[in-house]
Amino acid sequence: MAVRQLSNTSAKAQAAWLHVRDIFEREGVDNVTWVWSVNVDSPDTMPIGPL
Repeated sequence: MAVRQLSNTSAKAQAAWLHVRDIFEREGVDNVTWVWSVNVDSPDTMPIGPL
């Protein structure tokens, strides 16, 4: 989900992440490693430097 594109917001990105995580937790999945992967490929996205 690209924040600031197609009316996406950081709150929507967080809600999507929590939704997916909650599904895995509810289903009892415990063999998953979560990875945060920054992907900046558009001049309209936030630069990763400040992160």
